[in-house]
Amino acid sequence: MNQFLNWANKNGITIPENTAVNDITKLTISNPHITELPESLSELSKLSELEILDCNRLTLIGDIIEQLPSLFSFTVWNCPSLIKLSDKISKLKKLQFLHIRTCHSIEFLPESISNLDKLLSLTICDCSKLQEIPDNLGKSRLRELFLSGCPNVKSLPTSLMQSDYLRLVLAHNK
Repeated sequence: MNQFLNWANKNGITIPENTAVNDITKLTISNPHITELPESLSELSKLSELEILDCNRLTLIGDIIEQLPSLFSFTVWNCPSLIKLSDKISKLKKLQFLHIRTCHSIEFLPESISNLDKLLSLTICDCSKLQEIPDNLGKSRLRELFLSGCPNVKSLPTSLMQSDYLRLVLAHNK
């Protein structure tokens, strides 16, 4: 049985008692007070979708992310203080969709994103300080890159232009 958990708690993230942790497949975290993701995420072995929304003080998505082997879709939205995604994101061997939106403080994406063998779609929107796209991203299996509202990205890696299957959408990147 698939379970969805949407948990917003101003005092921290705890999973409610009597929740079958092993059955949770989708989790939405929305908490303006957290600064990092909790270690308890590692207990969610079947988690396939993770959304992190409106976490205003979140500064780091750390190495805990590698302990989510079933993650298929990962969305980070409206986390204005986020400055870094862990390089361990490359351990997410099933990840196909990565969406990063309205994360104004992030300047760089980890190069290890290029090592995501199954990544099909990467969306980066309204990340005003983002400076570049990882160099080897075009050598991955990426099929769609949507880039919008990232005015400091001045050029794209040449590897992206060499991909025969990539759909590239650039919008409002003045």
